[in-house]
Amino acid sequence: MTNAGAIDPVAHTGSALVELARRAAGAVHFVLILTGSLVLIQSFHTLNFFHQQGQWASLRDMARTCWQSYLLVLKFFMAPFFEARFLDGWLTSQIDFDTWAVFVPGIMSLFLCFTASLGFSVMRRPCIPFRTLIYTLCAAVLLVSQVEVVQALAEFSTWEEVPFATADEQKLEMQRHLFKASHASFVSMLDYNQCPMDSADIVRCTLEKRVLPVVVAQEFCQPLDLPGQSSRKRAQACQKSGKALSLWSSPRETDELYCRCWSATFDAVLSLLEWAMLSWIVCLLGVLLAVYMSIRPKLLSQGPAAHKEVLGCVGLSVAAIIWKVVVGVEESRLLGAVAS
Repeated sequence: MTNAGAIDPVAHTGSALVELARRAAGAVHFVLILTGSLVLIQSFHTLNFFHQQGQWASLRDMARTCWQSYLLVLKFFMAPFFEARFLDGWLTSQIDFDTWAVFVPGIMSLFLCFTASLGFSVMRRPCIPFRTLIYTLCAAVLLVSQVEVVQALAEFSTWEEVPFATADEQKLEMQRHLFKASHASFVSMLDYNQCPMDSADIVRCTLEKRVLPVVVAQEFCQPLDLPGQSSRKRAQACQKSGKALSLWSSPRETDELYCRCWSATFDAVLSLLEWAMLSWIVCLLGVLLAVYMSIRPKLLSQGPAAHKEVLGCVGLSVAAIIWKVVVGVEESRLLGAVAS
């Protein structure tokens, strides 16, 4: 027999776990709202700067660019599910810089804040099926889009060494164009001969362009030693690629620095890939916890056995999804490395 005022340890543990899950889901959605808000504020700041610089001739031009950005984001969200070719007729062939710098981040940040707000709403007011359904759809689009970004980063991380020939000619052309364009921009950034001839500015510009290589080399352009490939071999492979693309016959000092920065950039891409993968897993768990909080009263009404069965099935499904995504990312990297 137990006393009437005694606390059931099993029930107490279950309540503590539920509260922990609620707090974890709330923390994930708070980070999503915070991230979206910061990006949105930065987008408004950039929008104001471009407007003051006369980027758009009229508000109609600005609205047209915003509409193009919305269609671009919509196509990106639809791409994992089906080919939205009906949007191609609305999209222009050339995407301006202000689209990527202002409107695309702003629209995606609004979607992120909207989804996270729905997550808080379904946790605070559960058992509203329509709201939970809308949140689930938005969260699914967000998670699938994150997977697309992760896979794109995984493939891009294999582009360090530019091959001389490959079966995928389009990919090879893109790699060569990226290598040439980034080299041209890098050399132009360090060329103090391009400084303005004004006596007041030429001294400042020349000093900046002479000091910048030292700062860049010490702070960023330090490639890592990868398994089976040292940083020196990676830089030498880059120099061979530049010679094959007729960018130089023998590498100059700026070319050697560029190759170090080129390799270090892909080290940063690999780190970004790991963080993107981790953020996707955390976001997935946060979404599932929010959905669970929304449907928990309904599950409890079905009895403890049904409750445990649903949780078990969901847990196995989540583990399978995470495993599938991780394996898919590794396969993308391996296939990209083999193709290169």
